Amino acid sequence: MNSLNLAARAGRWSAAHWKTAVAVWVAFVAVAIGVGTSVGTHKLSMSEQSTGETARAEQILASAGFKTPASEAVLVRSHNRPSLTQRSGRPCRACSRSCGRCRR
Repeated sequence: MNSLNLAARAGRWSAAHWKTAVAVWVAFVAVAIGVGTSVGTHKLSMSEQSTGETARAEQILASAGFKTPASEAVLVRSHNRPSLTQRSGRPCRACSRSCGRCRR
């Protein structure tokens, strides 16, 4: 029986000593969690996470020094109808419902 490979011998031993095998695995998991917690994590930036053209664009933006993320603004204006620019106007209320908010 000495001709069995390492996996077969380990399987035979763990079947014969299953309580010890389970205790060793639980200890291994506890040690792995402890080491992982003590080492900590390194959070990747958006430019480090991306791949392909997205990664290239993210690296360009990161090297340019932009700190704020991209956002969108909607401007509703009317030169001949002042009610569109007032908060009390009905068109402005309709716009604020669809856009989220309305500024003067």
